[in-house]
Amino acid sequence: MSTTRASAPVELAGLFTSEPLVAAAWDGRPAYRLAESVSESDNRRRLTVTLRSDVRFHTGEALTAPAVATLLGKKLGRLAPEIASVTALDDRHLALTLQKPSSVKIEDLSSLMVDNGDSEGLALRTGPFKLVSTNPVALEANTSYYQGAPDLQRIEIRNYTTHRAAWTGMMRREVDFLHEVSRDAIEFVDASGDIRPYPLLRPYYTGLVFNVRNPVLRRREVRVAINEAIDREELVRNGMRGHGLVAEGPFWPYHWAYPHGRFPVSYNPEAAKLRLDGAGLTLSRTPSDQMPARFAFSCLTLIGDDRFERIALLVQRQLYAIGIDMRLVPVTSAELRDRLESGSFDAFIMEAVSGRTLSWAYRLWHSPVGGRMGPFPTGYVAADGALDRLQIAHSDEEIREALADVMHAMRNDPPAAFLTWPREVRAADIALDIPYEKERDVFGSLWRLKKPGPQVRARQ
Repeated sequence: MSTTRASAPVELAGLFTSEPLVAAAWDGRPAYRLAESVSESDNRRRLTVTLRSDVRFHTGEALTAPAVATLLGKKLGRLAPEIASVTALDDRHLALTLQKPSSVKIEDLSSLMVDNGDSEGLALRTGPFKLVSTNPVALEANTSYYQGAPDLQRIEIRNYTTHRAAWTGMMRREVDFLHEVSRDAIEFVDASGDIRPYPLLRPYYTGLVFNVRNPVLRRREVRVAINEAIDREELVRNGMRGHGLVAEGPFWPYHWAYPHGRFPVSYNPEAAKLRLDGAGLTLSRTPSDQMPARFAFSCLTLIGDDRFERIALLVQRQLYAIGIDMRLVPVTSAELRDRLESGSFDAFIMEAVSGRTLSWAYRLWHSPVGGRMGPFPTGYVAADGALDRLQIAHSDEEIREALADVMHAMRNDPPAAFLTWPREVRAADIALDIPYEKERDVFGSLWRLKKPGPQVRARQ
């Protein structure tokens, strides 16, 4: 998470103090946390959750179904339109009644954190650490944690205003763990003998999203040609300094149902030119003071965010090569949101969440209210049928087939050019013994580490 907001340390602390009923494992399968099991009934319109019997809140009170129902009832978040009610059946069992069959799958419960939100004290949480101070943010070990008390007794989280300041703090031994290393500094971390890098692939993808209400971008062959003209390997190599993967679509590439090998991206600028020629979009010098182009469209980008600036410039150059003038329009985050919500855009380059579940694609790309990318109107409807089938798919075979149908629909009639998956890096003092698996985030393993000394100072 790249932020300099003052609230960032408290938000990071929540990852140590709060837990969901069910998490999404690396491959998208359910990984049970506070829930011992979840079963489906009533034609898959009801989920019955059995809670673990050995969990206690930080207050010392036992985790019970009535308490969880009360907490979740106040904070369903993005699942609020899909969950009709949360009811305690007894002390250990919850019933989640859905608005329609299979609108929520078990792994989707990973978004429901069991806690009392921003309430004073934040004590109705169950994680391996307790929040004991907010200024500075400090955590202490939860000695009655159901997975075993952490060896680490105390964590302090500090906020630095720049990557350079954070890196300087680590070099001075002010901090032991760096939550985010800028891409420019990754090679330097690799060469350091005292600091160990921990690369991770984030479940977010960068995309060039189209507003298909634009008269030119409305044409399917134009959006296909734009996809063919983009060299995603170059975006990873030069736009991300090699720290990323090529994106084929909006689904987590390590998901168990992902159709590997069936939808490889094609970089073919010559085919793109022929496609545009066939569509009657030829090079023009009108007006005379501009470079020749088949057509022009504007693309919104965030001012000062180098995660997207480099990629946007490379895409602009690649599209120029086939005669498309993509005019970059840098805007502030507030301006970006206003323009997207009002539909006043041709395209934008942005990072979107995929998570490790399949439901985010439905929420972002389905058109229940006339074609919206999340809260942003894009006019795209071509994949609605396939996304509907994915929502109601139940067996593994049905899910695999429906996911492939969505990929096919989006390849044939694209809502965007899906570009890259970002790879980020955490960094830690080599004295820290942190469990690590390739590409996976070590942040969730910090509570398990063994370290000489009384505390770790985590930095955001």
